[in-house]
Order: sequence, then C-alpha cells, then structure tokens
Amino acid sequence: MMEGPCSQSHAPFKSPPEFSGQGQDLLAYFKEVVEYVKAQGRSGDLSLMTIVIEGAPPLHKTLWCFLTAHAPAVRQWDGFKALVTLQYPEIEPVKDILKHFKEFQSCLEGTRCNELSSVLALGDYLHIF
Repeated sequence: MMEGPCSQSHAPFKSPPEFSGQGQDLLAYFKEVVEYVKAQGRSGDLSLMTIVIEGAPPLHKTLWCFLTAHAPAVRQWDGFKALVTLQYPEIEPVKDILKHFKEFQSCLEGTRCNELSSVLALGDYLHIF
C-alpha cells in the first residue's frame, strides 16, 4: 500500500508560540520560535522574525514591526533579537547590541532631520510635480 504525502505526517501541527509580553520571558520565547520553525521544516531569518512578530501582543507587535522597517540591521535574526531585547531593560542585552542600537539611532536621527518630515513640507514637494 502506497502512502500519499498527507499520510506521511504523524505529528499534528503545533500552534506557534506566543509571547507573554513580559520581558523576562523574551529570550525563552525566541528559543521556542527557533524550535517551532525547525519543527515546521522552515528556515531563515525572515521566517523566524515573522513568527516572532505574529506571536507578540498588539503593542509589542507594533514596536517590533517599526524596528524591522527602520533599521537595516534588523533584517537579520541576530540584529532583530538585539534591538528587541534592548526594549526590555529588565533583561540582559544580546551581545554587540550597542552597534545595532547606534545604527538604529542614526536612522531615526536621519528621518527626524529630513526636510520632508512634516506634512506641509511633503505637500510643497509634491506640488512641484
């Protein structure tokens, strides 16, 4: 008797981990996500970050999405963990966090000093076209 692709899976899909919102649980949550992604046969930084963000409470999710959108270093798993960990002063930061934090700060400074940082300036710029 031949088995089809659906009958080869013997373990039910486990639901993705969820973050409690408590800083002291963050590092364990990261580990759970890594194990979950491996168990699902997935890999890569994007898969890890997507699952981490999906399992976060709404306010944490918003913050983490903002971090990933505004700092190039955060597009890698280690950089993401470093900047997210920085948001929780009650836990010890990930190694090399200062480098990632400085990069994020410089990005924020650049957008704050941007001539198009106000609606009026943007309107004036778009009016040219």
